[in-house]
Amino acid sequence: MKPLRRALLTLSMSALAVSGAACQGAMTEDDAMVGEATSYLTVAEETGDIGAEASGGESDAEVDELAGDASELPSMPDEASGVCDLEGRRQKVLAAYDGDGDGKLGPAERVQLKRDLEARVGHPVAARFAIRHRVHVLKRLKWAFDENGDGSLSNDERTAMVDAMEARCLRLRAAVLEKFDANKDGALDAAEKQAAKAALQAKVQALKQAVLTKYDANGNGVLDDGERLALRSDRIAAFKAKRAEVVARFDANGDGRLNDTEKLALKHAIQQRVAEGKDAE
Repeated sequence: MKPLRRALLTLSMSALAVSGAACQGAMTEDDAMVGEATSYLTVAEETGDIGAEASGGESDAEVDELAGDASELPSMPDEASGVCDLEGRRQKVLAAYDGDGDGKLGPAERVQLKRDLEARVGHPVAARFAIRHRVHVLKRLKWAFDENGDGSLSNDERTAMVDAMEARCLRLRAAVLEKFDANKDGALDAAEKQAAKAALQAKVQALKQAVLTKYDANGNGVLDDGERLALRSDRIAAFKAKRAEVVARFDANGDGRLNDTEKLALKHAIQQRVAEGKDAE
């Protein structure tokens, strides 16, 4: 087992122990693929830029592409509840790919999911679940766990992502519980869950309004082509500034760029932050 894989598993098991759940051990390829898609769907509900430090490994072309994805107005996924819910998202993923409704993935359904996860152009999973405004976040998460840099996740890499997301989700759920468990009974009732959802809705709406206030020059409540271009230009500048900051931190040999070894160190740092619940807002 790789050292970081072991560390992530330790973090996950520690969080599971706190929750009273049990670690299920090694994952089948099907479970790992569903877990990868579930991870994307789950982080799409967050408002922070999970994996933002992945900018250190992006080329100018990739920065340009990600800025285009990020130029859409923030919006809240229909199923978002304000509570990190991996099992709920997992069931949604299964429902989306389980064409015959038998509760599991058959050969053709498995092929379709794998094709969507490994697509080199666009992000079919994001398109399927209408979360295009978060594509840049999903791509950065994938990059962080793609240790060999081949553009897709192996079963081990997918399993590491799922372990990290399990640890992350449990920590975020604990934070929500601490904030919204008004009667302190250790669980969220319907009213408390609604309060958590309302808080998330308010946060997303505030983010949207901040973008409109800055870029909606004609005040029509949407971003026209020229306004979207201005937002995109600023996002490119922000991504490049972040990239310069990250490269400066991980460029061990001081040559001004990240080589494969330095990129791997960066990926490991991001994986650790994911498991620890960092960069979640």
